Amino acid sequence: MSLTELNNVSDVDALTGEQEADAFVSGDYLKMHRSTLRKLDMFANFFERTHEKRLKTNATWADKFGVRPIAMLEIVKGHPLFTAFTVIALGLGAVAKYSEFFKQLLNAAP
Repeated sequence: MSLTELNNVSDVDALTGEQEADAFVSGDYLKMHRSTLRKLDMFANFFERTHEKRLKTNATWADKFGVRPIAMLEIVKGHPLFTAFTVIALGLGAVAKYSEFFKQLLNAAP
């Protein structure tokens, strides 16, 4: 199934390569122009959907993200729970490490 069918994108005036060659030979430049405009519109539509992460494809999860450790790390880093856990862990670690320092600092004040 093609991207146009998966994403319900119209390809009404888009010509195949052979059809475009025939249109050129017969001097039907308007047909060629419409085909070019339709194809550009389709590309723009696909790019927009890709940017918005809405493009439907036949790719599996492994095809999209890969199974490499760096890909898994990127997926985890983008998750809000991971960010919250990291911030909390850093805060607790700083309190644990420097709590004795602040106690001494407060006790040494005149």
